[in-house]
Amino acid sequence: MIKSSILIYLVSTLLLAGTIPVSFQVNMKNQMYKGKFDLLKDSLFIQGDFQVAAGDTGNWSGRKFRLSDPDNDSIYTATVSFPLTSAGTVFHFNFVKNGTAKENALPRSFTLSGSGTQVLPVCYFSNDSLVPQSVSNTFIFTADMREFYGYGKGFFDPSKDSLLITGLDLNGNGTIISGKRKMSEITSPVHRFRTSVTVKGYFGDSTAWKFKAYPDIDFANAGWESGADRWVVYGQDGSTISVPEIVPNLTCFGTLTADVYVEFNCDMSNQPINRYTNTAINTDSIKFVGIMGSNTTLGSWGGKWTLEDTVGRWRGTSKMKTLTDKPARDKIYRTTILFPKNTPMGDVSYKYGVYYPGVETVNGGVAYLNNEGPDSLSHKFFLLNALTITCNTRFGYYTDYVIHEKTPVTAHEFQLDQNYPNPFNPSTTIQVTLPYDGEASLKIYDVMGREVATLFDGMQKKGNFRIVFTAGNMASGVYFYSLRTHSGTVTKKMMYLK
Repeated sequence: MIKSSILIYLVSTLLLAGTIPVSFQVNMKNQMYKGKFDLLKDSLFIQGDFQVAAGDTGNWSGRKFRLSDPDNDSIYTATVSFPLTSAGTVFHFNFVKNGTAKENALPRSFTLSGSGTQVLPVCYFSNDSLVPQSVSNTFIFTADMREFYGYGKGFFDPSKDSLLITGLDLNGNGTIISGKRKMSEITSPVHRFRTSVTVKGYFGDSTAWKFKAYPDIDFANAGWESGADRWVVYGQDGSTISVPEIVPNLTCFGTLTADVYVEFNCDMSNQPINRYTNTAINTDSIKFVGIMGSNTTLGSWGGKWTLEDTVGRWRGTSKMKTLTDKPARDKIYRTTILFPKNTPMGDVSYKYGVYYPGVETVNGGVAYLNNEGPDSLSHKFFLLNALTITCNTRFGYYTDYVIHEKTPVTAHEFQLDQNYPNPFNPSTTIQVTLPYDGEASLKIYDVMGREVATLFDGMQKKGNFRIVFTAGNMASGVYFYSLRTHSGTVTKKMMYLK
């Protein structure tokens, strides 16, 4: 028979050499419902400041402590053994997907008990305990392809090209049930493409999508439209949701099929500033305004921004073209520049420079005509096949608007489309249809009714017009744009978010 003193010693020794098991539990059901955790592909781990105490090599890292779900009830568990010497210590931890994606929750904590198995309460990953409502919605997509529509290289040619809706089922946020990704051309309005797709998701949740054009080789970015993902939001079960008509952000590879004349109008009436001296330029002393840009027709940024870039009495060369305010003398300097057939289409950046007596002494006589604004800013327009392109700017400001006159109009009613994108930053596109020649104006107002920009005002030719408006120095907020003709006034709202 073992003596009591020996028995006490053995029990004490076993206790000191023993451990305290701690069971961790996390409910992953909602993560699975929302497609954010795939039980076949994803793994779940625990990381925290307890790891070294529990025998790991470092804290808040690694994959030593993995959870599992042996009974398939979506509650993942793991038991970690702690030494008795850590009893009473407060530890912190988080659950981590795949060893790197930590849950969106403050570090959880527990105090290690003195003995016995410790079972921590079940919690939800990222504290997401809301049970999502599964819904099915039918989304109707319409693409306005007037800007790109045509035949042959450099256009969206419906005889050889196609447009698709991609995404909707990305990241497990949606499941396509029915419908076609490929869009079909509709007869009215003309040059629009449409399709509908039924998607299963969760009420109030959203899923990303984009346009993609085929074949890849005929479009920039392998046919994917540029810019951020677009999103649709799920409504009530069974809803049919018409997504507002969109002009895709596509670029057709190709060249101009004919000469295109681009008119540049630079407004110098509002206290222009020389960026080198940060002082106002005397507008009465201006001799000319020069322009240089990224396109070869505008010199490919290759000049010295001095009078060497001009020839004779300020006649523009391939390096720098010049604008004058004659004959109007309204301090709006103008010129029209021909971009020849076979010029590559695409974005064209440009800047202005002002020549006036004494400007040669500014900036040590180096690049003294590059005096509009910081090097990081420039004006921009998109060169494409159009009847005319008009670029309207103010010197030193980047609240610009570019008017592309497209194909001859066939409609019989005035039309003002919703701008896109909306909200926007910094540019947005407005489509206008004028079926007849006549007086018309398109202006932008703030919420107080004050006019902030005039896009056109006066006698206008009939046509389809695409106007790219760049807000530039405007304040964030709600604005209104209004088309006024003899038939009446149409006003729509847009939002600028810096």
